Amino acid sequence: MPRYNGKANFALQARMIPALAFVPINDVEDAIDELFTERSQELIPMLDWLENSYIGRPHWRSRHPPQYPLEMWNVYDSVIQNMDRTNNHVEAVHRRAQV
Repeated sequence: MPRYNGKANFALQARMIPALAFVPINDVEDAIDELFTERSQELIPMLDWLENSYIGRPHWRSRHPPQYPLEMWNVYDSVIQNMDRTNNHVEAVHRRAQV
């Protein structure tokens, strides 16, 4: 935590990781590539995990399929269309039905 609180550039880069959820789907690959270019050494393990799980590793001229497709976690379109970004309302209904 001292690194996050003491280094503004590191803190900015760290906040960019979850902000990828708000980038248009067509721009996510370019955004992660730019993040890798500008990154702090300490963020490499997190970026590797993110790329493996949520974006897909580069392979030749494409990417391996990620564990979680972009359409599953990216909320850009939901924000633009003023739609729900979570399923909390569904969970609330389910909880009430269990009673």
